[in-house]
Amino acid sequence: MSGWYSTDAPVGGAVIPCTAWWCSGRSRGEATTDSDLAVAVAVVCDPFAPSRQEENIALRQVGWAVDTRIEPFALHTDDFGKPYFALPQEVEREGFEV
Repeated sequence: MSGWYSTDAPVGGAVIPCTAWWCSGRSRGEATTDSDLAVAVAVVCDPFAPSRQEENIALRQVGWAVDTRIEPFALHTDDFGKPYFALPQEVEREGFEV
C-alpha cells in the first residue's frame, strides 16, 4: 500500500513517506507452536532520518504504539537493486505486499 504515515512522537511529528509495506515470514500464517508471535513489516520508504538505525527506532516506536509484536524495519527503494543485500530479496521472495 503506497501512502504517507503521520506520527507524533517518533520523528517529531514528521510524515514518513512510504512507497510499500511488506509482511513476511510468520505473518503469512506459517506460525507453529514454537514460533514467536512477532509480525515483521518491511516499510519501503525514502530516507527520513540521519541514519538507518534512527529510522528503525522511529518505526519501532510507531509499531509498538499499536502492538509490541509488530516489528517494522526500514528498507529504501534502492536497496532492492543491491545484489549483496539479502534482506530486500528475502522480503520480495518470502513476503507479501499489503
